[in-house]
Amino acid sequence: EGGDCHVTLRWITRVEHPIVKRFVPLSRFILARNHTWATNWVRRMIQSELDRRRAGVDEIAAPPPTFGRFLAWARPLHKKRARAMGWSAGKFDETRD
Repeated sequence: EGGDCHVTLRWITRVEHPIVKRFVPLSRFILARNHTWATNWVRRMIQSELDRRRAGVDEIAAPPPTFGRFLAWARPLHKKRARAMGWSAGKFDETRD
């Protein structure tokens, strides 16, 4: 109790497919950024759960949105495409009650 735990993970991948090899530098960057984002998000969620339990609160708070705020530029496109296809645009559809 009260001690810290430090873990280091090493992730090594190897790509053999010749076509996929061309995209390795770009995909390595994208996957590394995604991994950093995901681990930070999980760390925040675990910390908030630990804080909640330490405070003795029985209610579980709804988690914050994961990446929706980064896609604000896509909402008008989603709405336009959904209407063109005859789909409901979900929460972006003003005609919904």
